[in-house]
Amino acid sequence: MPELPYALNGNDTLQLLIKCHPGVSYAGFLVPDTLYVDTPLDTYKALIMADWDLISSSKPSEALADLTVYPNPFTSTVNFQIDQPESGIYSIEIYDVRGQLVQQMQGHHHGGQLHIIWHTNDLNGNAVSNGYYFYKMQTGNLVKEGKLIYME
Repeated sequence: MPELPYALNGNDTLQLLIKCHPGVSYAGFLVPDTLYVDTPLDTYKALIMADWDLISSSKPSEALADLTVYPNPFTSTVNFQIDQPESGIYSIEIYDVRGQLVQQMQGHHHGGQLHIIWHTNDLNGNAVSNGYYFYKMQTGNLVKEGKLIYME
């Protein structure tokens, strides 16, 4: 195996079969935002730090459409921003680490830029606890999923 990083030349091909094990345990502790990469012939093994907000799933977007979430980590509110030239329906779902739906916001936007603010309350209006949350934000064909960190 060549030293890493390895640059591919024009005629090179690269086939990767990677086993990813999210949430690596190290010295008895769960290390958040990590992947353990293991190749079939054990020629390369590595613990990789990963920012799950960058490794989020998305579907092909409509022209000039964008979904933004900020700040993250956050202390009291988090902003969801939709930039889309066409009008449509939006939905935002927030889940806790157990996968339970904590909050759901939906509505119609008229194109352009729309800001939605989550004030860290659950579906019953109660304040949520500090910790990790996951969001799924969708409008039209555009979907963004990621992790939120609430640190009051």
